[in-house]
Amino acid sequence: MFLRYLRGAGFSLLIATLLFFLMIKFNNDYIKIQLLFVALYNYAFCLLGLVVFYILEKISVSSNVLIGVTCFLLLGVLSSISLPPAYPIFITGSLSFYLIQLLQNKKISWVLVLSGPLLLAIILLVI
Repeated sequence: MFLRYLRGAGFSLLIATLLFFLMIKFNNDYIKIQLLFVALYNYAFCLLGLVVFYILEKISVSSNVLIGVTCFLLLGVLSSISLPPAYPIFITGSLSFYLIQLLQNKKISWVLVLSGPLLLAIILLVI
C-alpha cells in the first residue's frame, strides 16, 4: 500500500510540476514557494487518492477503468476548487495517480516513485 502511494504521488508530482511550468504565470521571486505548495498539496491529496483507490479495491471495481477515471476525475475537481487556475494541474495529477496504479512493472514503478521528487529537487536547486 505504501509503494502504491509513493508510486502515484511521485508520478503525480512529476505531472504537476511539468504542467505548473507550462500553465501558471509564476513570479520569479516566489517560484520556490509556489513549487513547494504544489508539491505539498499534491502529496496531501494523494493520500485521499490512496483512500479512494483502496475503497475501489474493496468493492472490486479498481480494475474498471471507467469507474476509476470518473472517481479520480471528481477527486481532481474537488481538490482544485480553491485554486481555479490550477484545475488542469490537479485534475491531471489525480488521473495520473490512478492510471499509474494499473501499471504492474516493478522497475518502472521505482523509476516513477523517484521521478517527481527528483525533478522538483533539480528545479529547486537550479532556480
